[in-house]
Amino acid sequence: MVKKILVLTQNFYPEIGSAANRLKNIAALLSEDHQVDVLTSAPTYPNKEIYQQNKFWDEAPANVTRVTIRTQYYTSNLFFRLLLYLETIIKLTFRIIFSKEKYDIVLISTPPIFISIPGIIAKWKWKARLIVDVRDLWPDALEGLGRKQTVST
Repeated sequence: MVKKILVLTQNFYPEIGSAANRLKNIAALLSEDHQVDVLTSAPTYPNKEIYQQNKFWDEAPANVTRVTIRTQYYTSNLFFRLLLYLETIIKLTFRIIFSKEKYDIVLISTPPIFISIPGIIAKWKWKARLIVDVRDLWPDALEGLGRKQTVST
């Protein structure tokens, strides 16, 4: 039986990075036996202007819907990074709420963990099975934002 699957992610092809590449391949494999749609943000990392070049685009393995995010992804400022996540989840959630589609399965992939919020809303709306792929939840990631942390044992 062909299932209708929504892949929900912040990073998707042609964006550069392991998350975008991994999800492109997952969508391609799932598309062999199922109908796959992807809901994601427009590519911005490391610089959204590079994605205006045709060499970054070829045929996507699924039907892809993108939301435009105004906040810059690659900022190291914690406040603006949180604004990015908030803007992304709000726009993805609105797309889900007003979607006329119905899905059997919702697949979400982190990071960021905030992508779980529209994923849970999609699960409730469509009474779909929710699959969560959790990646890169490392405390050292805060150091990349200039935040040191202490761990007491």
